Amino acid sequence: MAQDSVLQGTSVSPRSEVMFEVLAAELAGRRGMLDAATENYLSASAKSADVRIAERATKLAVFSRQWDKAAQAAGRWSTLDPDNLESWQLLGQISLYQGDAAAAEQAFLSLIERSPDTRAGVRTVVSTLLHESNFRLALDVMQGLSAKRPDSAMLWFGQARLQLSADDKSAALQSVERSLMLDDQSADAILLKGQILAESGRAAEGYDYVRGRLDDLQDPLVARLGFARMLVQAGRYDEASREFEVIAALAPDDANAMFSLGLLAIESRRTEAAEDYLERVLELGEYQSDANYYLARIADNRGEIQRALIHYEAVQEGDNVMDAHIRAAELVAASGDLDEGRTRIHRLRMINTDPRILLQLVLAEGRMLRDAGDYTESLSVFGEGLQQFPDNVELLYAHALTAERLGLDGDFEQDLRRVIELEPDNAHALNALGYFLVDKGHRLEEAEVYLNKAISLLPEDPAIIDSLGWLRYRQGDHEQAIALLRRAFSKLIDPEIAAHLGEVLWVTGDEKSAQEIWNKGLEKQPDDGLLRGVMERYIP
Repeated sequence: MAQDSVLQGTSVSPRSEVMFEVLAAELAGRRGMLDAATENYLSASAKSADVRIAERATKLAVFSRQWDKAAQAAGRWSTLDPDNLESWQLLGQISLYQGDAAAAEQAFLSLIERSPDTRAGVRTVVSTLLHESNFRLALDVMQGLSAKRPDSAMLWFGQARLQLSADDKSAALQSVERSLMLDDQSADAILLKGQILAESGRAAEGYDYVRGRLDDLQDPLVARLGFARMLVQAGRYDEASREFEVIAALAPDDANAMFSLGLLAIESRRTEAAEDYLERVLELGEYQSDANYYLARIADNRGEIQRALIHYEAVQEGDNVMDAHIRAAELVAASGDLDEGRTRIHRLRMINTDPRILLQLVLAEGRMLRDAGDYTESLSVFGEGLQQFPDNVELLYAHALTAERLGLDGDFEQDLRRVIELEPDNAHALNALGYFLVDKGHRLEEAEVYLNKAISLLPEDPAIIDSLGWLRYRQGDHEQAIALLRRAFSKLIDPEIAAHLGEVLWVTGDEKSAQEIWNKGLEKQPDDGLLRGVMERYIP
């Protein structure tokens, strides 16, 4: 946010303390000093009646996860502008983060009561609560709201959703039935009832119930799309595809329906069908940026770089615009024009002040440099990023991986240890540090602690299984090593796993099997240096 836009219209003198604090806050924010930025904005908000200062204070405190300050700032914002629904919504969310169900309920009730359109207000509250990670706390709030407004079908629907998340299917079924008594045309409630029945071991009854209601509805298209989504989520892709065809025939000129079908087709791995639906969206002239974004993702996944670039660059608005432009810059760099890729990132930095976006830009620039083999400059970019965003886990992890490429073992280990301090259940960091110690051949007992915790968190991850297999080899347990490495290789044909498994097989006398495994690894990645190095070491 530009400084003059924050201050414009304030009732105080430009030379006032408020202006000084706002300027200090903006400067601190640009330097990544979020605590200082929040403190200055909060102080300025207390002295000014400018709503925008209170809003900025709230959003900075939320971003930096300073919940007490966020609650104070949001309270000030809602007091200054009580009809601003976003202030009440944020105050409710902050109360949820603080675990204060009563305060959250009161904030959300205020949002509903002050909404010009009560149904829209209820919809906002329900959506917010359904996205809360602590669904049991959200359920307490929802039940309080349902008790105060028992005539709201949408609140009963939300309560049913949260009860299903809490695995209370009986209560969920009762709540959704109550919602349907108040609004029997609700496609969402009809679909939810079908889902509850299916998850209660009554799948046939659930799907039959939804099918039987489709033609009764005033707007069956929404319900059909929801039913198709339900089938996709259940993995019933063939049935879902038939629903896709019905919907496409019913609404060939409905851009919203075509776009929804495109996303569902992506989710059900019908990529060609997804392209057809999304291209149709482009023909209809709506959802242009969104359709281009997903067409870009499809092309990107196929390695069709030029086609992906065309679609990414056509994304000009919406939630995906920044992700699209960052990915376009990365693809330009990956295509051989590193300078142009970095120039694009620097342009994006110049027009953005949001710390979340700035963080993504730092990560993108560091990655593109690392992928281009410029590890020294990559490490420098990640290091500067850590000065701006200290203890950011993504940056620490990226810095660690780049340090490893440069042989800076001390930095690598230090970064990963800090990641694990910040996120003790980060399985990938635990695995990376454990494997590092194993591969160096020292402190194997310490490595085993990390790897055992990692495998307990992600028991089917082939990389972690590979690390454990390599540990067993270092410990001299060849039989267990082979079993683990074969399991990892069956899950993922990867040259590094092939190198490990082949080496253990070779040293235990099974040279034929070793060569077969190595050859399979080469088929996957013919130029892998690690695998070829192992083969050259053993094959005369």
